[in-house]
Amino acid sequence: MGELKHVTELDRRILDRLVPVAAEPDETRLPAERDAHWYARQAYADNTYRAYRAGVHDFARWTNMSFPFPATPELVGAYLAAKANQYAIATLEQRLHAISFAHRALGEKDPTKDDYVKAVLKGIKRDRAERGTHEQDQAPAFSLADFRAMVDGIGQEKLADLRDRAYLLVGLYGAFRQSEMTGLTVEQLVDTDQGIAVRMGKVKQDQEGRFKYVKALPYIKGSDYCPVTALKAWLRAAGIDKGPVFRGISRWGKVSTRALSHTATNDLIKKRAHAALLSDAEKYSGHSLRASFVTIMRDMEVPDALIARQTHHRNLQMMTVYDRVEDAFRQTPVVNLGGWLATAEASVS
Repeated sequence: MGELKHVTELDRRILDRLVPVAAEPDETRLPAERDAHWYARQAYADNTYRAYRAGVHDFARWTNMSFPFPATPELVGAYLAAKANQYAIATLEQRLHAISFAHRALGEKDPTKDDYVKAVLKGIKRDRAERGTHEQDQAPAFSLADFRAMVDGIGQEKLADLRDRAYLLVGLYGAFRQSEMTGLTVEQLVDTDQGIAVRMGKVKQDQEGRFKYVKALPYIKGSDYCPVTALKAWLRAAGIDKGPVFRGISRWGKVSTRALSHTATNDLIKKRAHAALLSDAEKYSGHSLRASFVTIMRDMEVPDALIARQTHHRNLQMMTVYDRVEDAFRQTPVVNLGGWLATAEASVS
């Protein structure tokens, strides 16, 4: 786990209970104790700690208390109700994980396991389903034509244009999660005759790294939509030969040493969607590229099992998260029923 910046008293009293995020190395410890401390830091991914931290602070701000722990089930339920129309279901669940984490770190009873809190969350889900608003939790996907319009609208001279072009093409072809894109490093890239293989290491469903994952970025000779050509053009122009692949650029054209944040990548995609005059441009986010890969492949009637070889979904059932309203009309025999009825001949007795 990396060091968290701007550590507050709330962080110290909760996160430090599990892993001391700001403590200076204690040289008086036995070597084995220091090793154990280091391993404890690796228990969760950095993004997990950041999500827990954000959730804990959000809950504290809402309660208007500097330290609202331990919390009662009624207080947690009220928090969910207050945020019901503000956050996606996935975000609400993530906030509950953070509150649960805080109580476990403090050795307190976990209110999120209470039947009352579970009932509140279930009620929110049911209410959204009945109102038909559950799809607001999904990042919208680009159609093939809309994605092409976005890429076509990007120049190939400015550094920001080269970066954004590479980001869009690599993100779509690789079907990367947003966290995988912001965490992508040069050291993961392997140049081959067929393109670039990306060594993924740990992925979301395999945090212990038991399985080896590789994503393929194919080289498409002569194409304006080749992810390999776009990626190499960006790396060459930016002078990047190690570390994060996608980075910020200052107003003076200086390339940062740090990776783009999730907020920055969301803004990048919204900016390019607006430039292409796409409708609902503000709704697109960093996850839209992965969602677009699945949607486009399904449009081309590629089986989910083959799609999963690139998305690395180990359980095909998990791919139902990408189901959208229009999917009801794909790969179903019901669309042929009208034609069959029109040509059917009635049996005459």
